[in-house]
Amino acid sequence: MPRPAAVGLLVSVAALAAGCGSTSGPHGPITVATLAYLPPGGGPIKGTFRATGAIVGSGTVLDTFKVLSSAPGSSRAAVERTLYSARGTIRFRFVLSEVQGQATGRWRIESGTGRYAGLSGSGAYAGHIEFLPKEAEKIRDTMTGSVH
Repeated sequence: MPRPAAVGLLVSVAALAAGCGSTSGPHGPITVATLAYLPPGGGPIKGTFRATGAIVGSGTVLDTFKVLSSAPGSSRAAVERTLYSARGTIRFRFVLSEVQGQATGRWRIESGTGRYAGLSGSGAYAGHIEFLPKEAEKIRDTMTGSVH
């Protein structure tokens, strides 16, 4: 007859192998669509987001950035993006390259709070920047990738 401790160990191993372990956070592909504005004269970029896939929800977004290089018709910027929702926050970092209003880059998750504590992930960034009067900008972008 098997010992109770051995049976418990076998049940635990079987549960982990079946995917029933401690996968407490979101896992899988995600898409985050954002609409945000850079105010005239600069400052942080603020807006809203909607996430689908392994993370489903919406809320507000805040981007801070540092221009790394700039030339007529193109620029590079280091961005720190924070998504705020009722379930917690997620902080991303990425460097984007912009040419004539089209921006691309690669993102990674730096940290999370609440439901997103311990979350990691990475993916692609693609955006369109509409240049407005007085150096203001309207930014529509999408971040696709996966989280775990």
